[in-house]
Amino acid sequence: MFTQYRKPNHYLGTRMRPIRQIFMSPRAAALVAAVCVISVLSVEGPVSAQAATEWRQRPAVPTLTPGQTKDLRALFREGLALGNRPRSFIKVGDSISWTPLYLQGISCREERLGNFGRLKPSINWFRGLRLPAWASDSDCDGDDPFGRDSAAARPFQFSSWPLLDPSQYAPGFQPDPQCGSGETALTCEVRLLRPSIGLIMLGTNDASLQINGAAVKGFLRDQVIWLKERGVIPVLSTLPPRLDSPQREASALSYQPAVADLADEEGIPLINLWKALHRQRMANFGMAADGVHPNTFGRPGCEYLRERCRSVVFSPEALRFGHNRRNLITLQTLDLLRRKVIAPVLASAR
Repeated sequence: MFTQYRKPNHYLGTRMRPIRQIFMSPRAAALVAAVCVISVLSVEGPVSAQAATEWRQRPAVPTLTPGQTKDLRALFREGLALGNRPRSFIKVGDSISWTPLYLQGISCREERLGNFGRLKPSINWFRGLRLPAWASDSDCDGDDPFGRDSAAARPFQFSSWPLLDPSQYAPGFQPDPQCGSGETALTCEVRLLRPSIGLIMLGTNDASLQINGAAVKGFLRDQVIWLKERGVIPVLSTLPPRLDSPQREASALSYQPAVADLADEEGIPLINLWKALHRQRMANFGMAADGVHPNTFGRPGCEYLRERCRSVVFSPEALRFGHNRRNLITLQTLDLLRRKVIAPVLASAR
């Protein structure tokens, strides 16, 4: 099992739910090792000049050009024809996206919007989707996409994992009890939730192995194309910094322009989390003491437990912390897509 950070009860909520650990088979371990060797020996593919030099200045919350808006509306229509649900979205990522601190407080009705009250209609709209009881594993029994414990977001994962051949899983492992034995994590989550939006952030763990940006971009491209073929709007995100090691930080930085370039090539939204965490007054660049996971605003004793960490409070003081800032810009992105893409298409279909 590949881990670079382990803590008792790491990222558990009030129910102390067990981590579904992901053990890699010998074949999978060999595959990751081969990728690492290839990454060291290969020359990274070209990145556009704009992405290489300007990704740091891109807005934390994406903007949509008229052309992008038109194309995303067409993609959303295709998804509706395929049976996608307008209010449904999925999380694709590693422990930073798996933790209850990522959006789950919205499902638990814990948000304190402060100056961002305009987000309330979109929050209520997405929260209006009721998921079956088996689909929710949130600490407060939330039954909407915000509280969903996604099959495609699990600790210790690399950018290759969401579409990894299930034959590479350890015997008996499934990303979710509802997944079929031959389903990848991403295939399963899309089948279960039939989403219109996929929120993707992967690459933090790749930096531990110093996999190069071309490989990470390739793995993300596979996911983006796969989702678009199924009428799902992919939303990419830059990564938080890696403060635990100069070498890992250098690798993580090398992924940022590759992610921005991929968003440009595919015409999809890009959340610039890196820039959001480099605002003035951020506490330790929004990162926890381990230098790998975001920190969180909360009461004394807050570290990873949702009942003490108030990750969906958006006061000026709370927004100095990484999870709070990420949750805000994610909600702003969902709000943008609802207003500019989803609502106009649904209105025209009436």
